[in-house]
Amino acid sequence: MAYIQLSVISYQLSVISYQSSVISHQLSREAQLFVGWVSALRNIIGRWVSCFNPTYVHLIFNSTHPLISYQI
Repeated sequence: MAYIQLSVISYQLSVISYQSSVISHQLSREAQLFVGWVSALRNIIGRWVSCFNPTYVHLIFNSTHPLISYQI
C-alpha cells in the first residue's frame, strides 16, 4: 500500500514538474514576443527620428535648389 502511495506521489510530482516546464516555456515565448515587439517599435521610431537628422535634411533639401536661399 505504501509503495502505491509513493508511486502516485511520484507521478503527481512528475506531472507538476512537466506543467511547470511548459509554463516556463510559454512565459519565455511571451517574453521573446514582447522583446521582438519592443525591438521593432524601437527600429520604427529610430527611422522616424533619423529623418529629422540634419544630415538627412541636408540631403533632402540641397542648398543648390532654387527655392532654398541659405548657404551651408
